Amino acid sequence: MPTNKTEKLFTKALAAARTPRGRAVVFGHSPRKGMSCPSAARLVGSIDRLSLKDANAIRKLCKTVDDPEALQSLIENHHPKTESYVQRLHSSPYGSDMWRRTVVLHAVNELVQGYGVESLGGKYEYINTGEMYADTLVFKPASNRLFVGSPGDIVERDSSL
Repeated sequence: MPTNKTEKLFTKALAAARTPRGRAVVFGHSPRKGMSCPSAARLVGSIDRLSLKDANAIRKLCKTVDDPEALQSLIENHHPKTESYVQRLHSSPYGSDMWRRTVVLHAVNELVQGYGVESLGGKYEYINTGEMYADTLVFKPASNRLFVGSPGDIVERDSSL
């Protein structure tokens, strides 16, 4: 229970800033609406062997990343290899933003037929296709954005990696 005037005002402001789903809006930031993702056409045109069905599945995963129940249902019903991965974890990943994104990237890796999710200096994560200069899906956690790019090109452009 708030004890002083500042705490009371903060508690009141926080309660007023809740979204319809009960999530708090933190100091001017709007609640996330999923992971930013390229269009299905861009995905199909850029990623080898990716079907329109798989591109739409990637977009659906990106859209549900911030809804734990919807993501869990999607993984359980449509992504058996990722569901198997989730079952091997010590605890449920669905309660954590970071772990939900990890689950989504695991499912995207399966759809793209990649060789795993790799990190580039902690600034980016990408689907390993076996070729550093081939277009693949790259995730930038700082902007919550999944985009088409080449890990080799990113390393060349970003001297801090």
